[in-house]
Amino acid sequence: MPPEGRAGLRDFPGTHRGTAAGPSRATRPSRHSLRRGTCYGAHAMTTTTLKVSGMTCGHCVRSVTDAIGALDGVQSTDVELKDGRAVVVYDETRVSPRDLVSAVMGEGYTAEEVSG
Repeated sequence: MPPEGRAGLRDFPGTHRGTAAGPSRATRPSRHSLRRGTCYGAHAMTTTTLKVSGMTCGHCVRSVTDAIGALDGVQSTDVELKDGRAVVVYDETRVSPRDLVSAVMGEGYTAEEVSG
């Protein structure tokens, strides 16, 4: 029995009963399906690096990250303040580099694709 106030594995649906293994592969959501409830595994992902100018603080990084991440088809975004760049992994059948640049520019920063 788990200590009071702590749930055990048996307390959650979809877990292996009586094991410490946790949810099985069959019941555990894929890491891709956790983001906005969509699995992007059906299409090959593309990685693009954007040069972003005008960022001066952590809030700027968050604004750019959120703007790019809000686009349908974006799997991940890594924005670096020091380097002034954003590395974006996305489904090119759902979003284009032009869409990524437009999202950044919509937040008031300048951006250009430097690799794709």
